[in-house]
Amino acid sequence: GRWRPPRSERQTSALGMSTFGEIKASTARYLKENDDVKINEEALRKFAATIRPQDLREAERTPFPLKFPDRASELNFLGLLNILNFGSGYREELHQHCNRGAYDTIAGGCIAMHISQTINADLLLNMKLVDIPQLFRMPIDVDVQVKPAMYTTKPSSVRPLASKIVAVCNECGRIMRSRGWDGFADFVMEALREIRRKKSQTPAADFVRACGEAFPAFRDRYEVLPAS
Repeated sequence: GRWRPPRSERQTSALGMSTFGEIKASTARYLKENDDVKINEEALRKFAATIRPQDLREAERTPFPLKFPDRASELNFLGLLNILNFGSGYREELHQHCNRGAYDTIAGGCIAMHISQTINADLLLNMKLVDIPQLFRMPIDVDVQVKPAMYTTKPSSVRPLASKIVAVCNECGRIMRSRGWDGFADFVMEALREIRRKKSQTPAADFVRACGEAFPAFRDRYEVLPAS
């Protein structure tokens, strides 16, 4: 069937805008409120002119030492990696507990999932908090000394991030189940077929929009409040 998000998933952000509308609106607002920041339109055009489509086509698809049995397996891995690629706000805590930053932690976990299991809707739907330490090498609890030779267990400072990873995985699994997708690969192929059917003049932008409409976690954003 043709890709089309159900009504409940066809929502834009709280601002009532698309992803690109939010970017434009927030950029315009920031420029208006900060005189020391400017956008050089001419420089942007020059930079865009240096981008060659063939360079993008020739780029290595997956810069990881992994073997994929088929294209669907690779797409499922890349979909998971990209939707979980958040957590930069925990960079300091991750270096403290894992000796790695946010991206390396997430990539390591996705690689572990690919090697040990099949990344699909069932796996994501059944992901639990207790799975995170083994897969992502991220402690959810730590031992804290309260007295000499006496320790107590407390939640680690990265436990909130671990909970978010589980929540996103579970949400993706539920969406896939409801749409009849076995994994991200099914969504990608369905979305691309719909984009081709429409003969879109902006296929990349349409695909980004499709990702955000199908999976709310792809619409992640931060609200930066002005300094008081």
